[in-house]
Amino acid sequence: MGWAESVDKVLESKAGRVAFIAFLKSEFSEENILFWMACEEYKKIKSTTKMIERSQEIFTEYVKVGSPKEINIDCGTRENITRNISTPTLNSFDHAQNIIHSLLAKDCYPRFLKSEIYMAYCQQNESGKDQKGCVQSIVVNSDSPLAKPSKSCNEKQTLPQSLEKLLADKCGLAAFRAFLRSEFSEENIEFWMACEDYKKDTSPANLSSKAKEIYEEFVQSQAQKEINIDHHTRESIKKAIQEPSLSCFDEAQKQVFSLMENDSCSSPYFQAPVPMLKPQNPQNGMATFRAFLRSEFSDENIEFWLTCEDFKKVKSSRLSSKAKKIYEHYIRAEAPKEINIDHHTRETVKANVQNPTIHCFDDAQKIVYGLMERDSYPRPTSDEVNQWAQSFDKLLAHKYGLTAFRIFLKSEYCEENIEFWLACEEFKKIMSPVKLASKAKKIHKKFIWNEAPKEINLDYQTKEDIAQNLQQPTATCFNAAQKKVYNLMENNSYPRFLLSEIYQEICTISQGKSKYLKT
Repeated sequence: MGWAESVDKVLESKAGRVAFIAFLKSEFSEENILFWMACEEYKKIKSTTKMIERSQEIFTEYVKVGSPKEINIDCGTRENITRNISTPTLNSFDHAQNIIHSLLAKDCYPRFLKSEIYMAYCQQNESGKDQKGCVQSIVVNSDSPLAKPSKSCNEKQTLPQSLEKLLADKCGLAAFRAFLRSEFSEENIEFWMACEDYKKDTSPANLSSKAKEIYEEFVQSQAQKEINIDHHTRESIKKAIQEPSLSCFDEAQKQVFSLMENDSCSSPYFQAPVPMLKPQNPQNGMATFRAFLRSEFSDENIEFWLTCEDFKKVKSSRLSSKAKKIYEHYIRAEAPKEINIDHHTRETVKANVQNPTIHCFDDAQKIVYGLMERDSYPRPTSDEVNQWAQSFDKLLAHKYGLTAFRIFLKSEYCEENIEFWLACEEFKKIMSPVKLASKAKKIHKKFIWNEAPKEINLDYQTKEDIAQNLQQPTATCFNAAQKKVYNLMENNSYPRFLLSEIYQEICTISQGKSKYLKT
């Protein structure tokens, strides 16, 4: 299929990029390929306004120190981009992109050719299922709660044959979204899903604000995720949202559905069987364990342990820079994700990173491993799991039950509800008035205000009351919203959770009939 010839052959192929992204994600370094792809799309931008906007987004996401997906480039290149970002050109990221391309070619690509993901594609290609001589399929990440493990890493599962059935199937929907993301056209499925969610809202106040949000994000000219619809439909929506109804986006939704059905879903890059890859049994519970630690606000432990495992695979030329990053992020006092180790170990690591080896974090890693093994690893009993079905409160009161529920909500794209509820619980424990005011603003910005990253579904009046309460916040200023979200989860999500595969599997584990959770 040509991928073994060079990394460029992989990057030129849509299926190749999808497979390579899945592989890099398994190595916790997908930021490299995502940055490279973002640069390729950036260079195609025609509008100066969009170019300036997109350059800022790329800089904030990949280049800026401490960015969410910070790439590994030298200080000079980073500073040069920083100086020129206020007056960007289409070539602003070229040097950084060349560095990342070289890293992908020399470091990641050789390992990709030895990976299970690549081998699965080769085996599928040899089976003759693809008559065009190129394996074209979507890899569902095994860490995803939506991925259903198969009996062996080479077993394949065929996705639903019609778009309607595909969108109704959680696993199929996840695979289709991954495919559209690889084609930089995920705005289509996101718009379609936003419309489906919009039609379920019965509150007139919510309807108006939600309609404006959808219009501004997907419909208006030069929107952040502008969909491809005709001018007449766009203008009709602009008028309709002045007095919105549940059907005001129907025509646009039909056009986008038709586009996905005729173009994306029928693409040979998506129609092939889906290799459902899963790791060996000891790693099956990784996603669950990470979510559990996150719920305890101690996910730095598993992240540090995983980073150390990755560090031991780093080439000698990158050892020094990687060691310093790990030290700054996890070891030094008051680091962003400082781990709990003794002073002597901390000082020893500090000395070791001056002239690092692949073993310079071994002692700290052992301490963190012991801490997780003794204190964190959750083992629910059969009685505890049965109690989760007795009441919603008992489920939330149990750490492992809360973790399982969070994973379930994530699979249904509504994890913002439990995250908001948990944030409110922590908020009510704050004693300092200064910290209370600061935390209140953060919760409001993250969950409450229109266009918040994880906006919860609240009526207009409740939102207004919270906005007023923020002037002089108290420990109870989110109580009304928290109660509404609690009732929504109790009456809607909780009954579905008790019927879900994840709950049934945990019941099986607690009875000793299975050892690993299928995450």
